[in-house]
Amino acid sequence: MHLLQSYSLQSGQKIKKIDILEKYYPLNVDKFILFHPWTKPSKCYAYWQDVLEIITPILKEAGLLIVQVGLANEQALPNCIDLRGKTTINQCAYLTSKASLVLCCDSFISHLSGHYDIPRVILISNNYSKCVEPWFGDKNKQIILEPDRTKRKPSFSLDEGPNKQINEICPETIAGSVCKLLNIPFNYPYE
Repeated sequence: MHLLQSYSLQSGQKIKKIDILEKYYPLNVDKFILFHPWTKPSKCYAYWQDVLEIITPILKEAGLLIVQVGLANEQALPNCIDLRGKTTINQCAYLTSKASLVLCCDSFISHLSGHYDIPRVILISNNYSKCVEPWFGDKNKQIILEPDRTKRKPSFSLDEGPNKQINEICPETIAGSVCKLLNIPFNYPYE
């Protein structure tokens, strides 16, 4: 059962699309990927820098830039326009609605991307994807990546320690998924 269904059942409220006030954020970029890499410890992927090294030249050639959002104290990643700590939730909603694609872990931004039906690549770590993936939006516009669940079940823990399951997802798989949803050829011969 999806978490949203559980909340609906427990509260007696019907599931319907959210209403969120968007607030304009002045971004001098036309085409961009919204990137939200950090969240709870078990959902923080250790190889984002590798992913960015693979996709940045491909995206630049396609005329796309990467915009990183998040909290001010989160790590900045290279080759990104840094908006950490510079946006509110309402401004993030505006940026999400304007993005060509959203790349993130299971977080608020992933659900906003579903609400706006923006193409999205989402990493799931400590839960089953069917329980936490975006409820709204076209499922053909999303790629959900999670560790191989035939090897082990999710931990459901917010802090998995040094052997986080999310780190089992290969950087080239993430980069290839981004390119697939953007209809950009992807040829990366390394693992």
